[in-house]
Amino acid sequence: MKKTLRFVVVFLVIIGWVFSGWPTIPFLNFPQKIQEAQATAPTFVSAGTVAVDTSGNCSITPGPPTHQANDIIIVSAWQTGGGPIDTATSGWAEIVEVDSTGDAAWYWTRATGAGTAGPTITGQGTDCFGIAYIIRGAIETGTPYEDATTAGDGATEDNTPDTATITTTNVDRFAMAFVAHGGESAGVTWSSGNPPDTWTANSNVDDANGTDAGFYVISKTIAAVGDVTTVVVGTMSAATLAVTLTLAFIPQPTAALTGTVTSSITEADIVTGGKTIILTLNGDNWVADGATFDAQRQNIINGLDSAQAEGTGWDAVVKANEVVGAVVRTSATVVTITLSAHATYNITATETITATIPSTAVVGGNALVATPTFTVSAIAVATITQNNFEFWEDNGALTPTAIWGNPDIVENVALNAIPFTNDPIDPGDEIRIRMNMTIGVATLDAAGEGFILAYSEAQDCTTASSWTDVDAAGGAGVWVFSSDTDVGDNTELANPTLLVSESDVAGRYNRSDPTTTNPNAVTAGQDLEWDWHVVYNSANTAGAKTYCFRIETDGGAALDAYNSDSYPRVDIRPATSDQMRHGNFFTSGTERGFFWAD
Repeated sequence: MKKTLRFVVVFLVIIGWVFSGWPTIPFLNFPQKIQEAQATAPTFVSAGTVAVDTSGNCSITPGPPTHQANDIIIVSAWQTGGGPIDTATSGWAEIVEVDSTGDAAWYWTRATGAGTAGPTITGQGTDCFGIAYIIRGAIETGTPYEDATTAGDGATEDNTPDTATITTTNVDRFAMAFVAHGGESAGVTWSSGNPPDTWTANSNVDDANGTDAGFYVISKTIAAVGDVTTVVVGTMSAATLAVTLTLAFIPQPTAALTGTVTSSITEADIVTGGKTIILTLNGDNWVADGATFDAQRQNIINGLDSAQAEGTGWDAVVKANEVVGAVVRTSATVVTITLSAHATYNITATETITATIPSTAVVGGNALVATPTFTVSAIAVATITQNNFEFWEDNGALTPTAIWGNPDIVENVALNAIPFTNDPIDPGDEIRIRMNMTIGVATLDAAGEGFILAYSEAQDCTTASSWTDVDAAGGAGVWVFSSDTDVGDNTELANPTLLVSESDVAGRYNRSDPTTTNPNAVTAGQDLEWDWHVVYNSANTAGAKTYCFRIETDGGAALDAYNSDSYPRVDIRPATSDQMRHGNFFTSGTERGFFWAD
């Protein structure tokens, strides 16, 4: 029995501890409750003072109390003498007018700033009264209310004025009832029942001039769609002529953008896919689930817009190609977009993305700009520039020891046929070309890039337009890779015995391409050295030609840049048929110097 009692006590303590939220137990992590979006319904701000004119053909201008831009100003007016009342003031619209023994009318405008003037209201009778009210937080475009309906006829005296039943069409409405009455009996006041249950009394203002008048306001926030049923505003101390206007103010809806896209994402995240954009409405609902919503999914995607305009950026790749199946209506107020993978997305600068929800996708029919925006950061990509080169004789070892030519051909100088001691290339000659590449902007990660060696027959390497990959060993190409197996293909070069000026990082020895990727990371500003072992095909016919070499990426694209003096250029030894009578020779269409004389 004691054990059972002890268990119950401990169990109750633990339950109380866990669900009270204090103190936190580090190893018990309960998921947070998902917060449902709640709109900020419009609110009543203040009432002005009664404007009155007890003369015939009365005219009043009720002054609005303190207000700001986009506030809604409502004016209630009462005329005791009968006959229509009206306003011709620009910018003011009549909501409704009831003409009877006593006349009531209501007008509205949207404040353009702090100094919006009230309307001038004129009547054909005597004793005109009017008052202005300020409502804040209603929609900022279009008619700010719905289902404006009156109760009471202004002809029958009553001491229990009531509201009209109205129907809201969306969530978070602000229902208000405006009572205007003539004080047929001086000193009429509420004796009981004001405000009715669940309603708030916002303003009760009476004026004792002339025949007396009173203006009363009650309100309540309506969270859900549906009817706001009639209620008695209160019981007056005496019966009077009265009319009540009941309506519902529409809140200014908002949309919140959350999801994993807001967490410092980069272009790699867009390439990979899987990031989420969550759009949560506040004060509105998405259109009905099913076919109605499905028809809006592309419009929602189209609303995801970049402030930039890169050719392979958001608008051109993501917005243009995202599938509608990525857009899911997870509730009446929430849509989740799970981005697909977009492999071609590639930007050079940060993109800022704004989500504009189309009017056709929400019940309220007003386009919404979700906040905040989100950004996609560009990943700094390493640039590769061909830099220096030098010609070496093959020695069957990883590190050659003899520079080509006698005397040695200087680094970044072409292997020219002149002087003949340069030993221009003959069919079947093997040569090692050491080259380096300067890395810029960002680190080239280890295994970040593989390369191809290409050649072109040209005198001016900078203008050569047709490049051909060096062929495999034994191939039919003009230039082929060596079949020598003394050094393993793709062997990492020895460092610190790199041979080319400015080289910092070892690349590979290659007699095939595309090569294995770079073995080491290269930071921006460093040079990566590579060794190419190539052969002027023995099947080639002897004769003067000139060839340029350049490195390309393993995809066959040119490097980001080539320094003008970075192209290895070699002459093939002139044959007798290339000689002219005076001793000069032609190579690749260009006349060169006196070969044999040198």
